[in-house]
Amino acid sequence: MSGFIGVAIVLVLAVLFAWLSTRAWRVRNTALRIAGGVLTALLTLVSAAVSIVGLLGVYRLYTPHGQPAASRTARSCAPSVKGSIGTAAH
Repeated sequence: MSGFIGVAIVLVLAVLFAWLSTRAWRVRNTALRIAGGVLTALLTLVSAAVSIVGLLGVYRLYTPHGQPAASRTARSCAPSVKGSIGTAAH
């Protein structure tokens, strides 16, 4: 569940950067508008892309995958084990 919390934080950051981007485009100073708008827009795109990839990863991590593996047991014959122990020491 901690993977989902990290993705949620990045998603909240993406929304915050989008809001800051819209606020930056309303500034009267042209240089500040362009610099702030472009910077926050790029941060929005990067954090949105990271959150999308993170959501895909969390989905793949927590989705059940088919049936569990079959249960197998292994047994050996007593004479073959006993004989191999004696021959290995000599």
